[in-house]
Amino acid sequence: MKKIIFSHGRQGRPDGQKIRQLSQIAKAKGWQSHSVDYTDTLDPDIRAQRLIDVVRRQQQPFCLVGSSMGGVNDNHHFSKNPKAVECLFTLFLQRIDHSI
Repeated sequence: MKKIIFSHGRQGRPDGQKIRQLSQIAKAKGWQSHSVDYTDTLDPDIRAQRLIDVVRRQQQPFCLVGSSMGGVNDNHHFSKNPKAVECLFTLFLQRIDHSI
């Protein structure tokens, strides 16, 4: 069974709405999921180490799915360990000011 590892954004939560909805879709498709909890820190080095610790425990192929700052963290890990990750999906939302 494949696995998705979610990384939430700066103001997100490991049980936030996006992650809950994506986890339900993954489960319906036969995937397992895990959400890393970064709520106690904004320090990028601590967040990166936390992701590394989770990734090291994986015994099967996995995909990284990150939102906002979690996506930055996932992309950083992927750039250093591309063979360890089967796929990478990053969500970045940008508000566009059309009044300019």
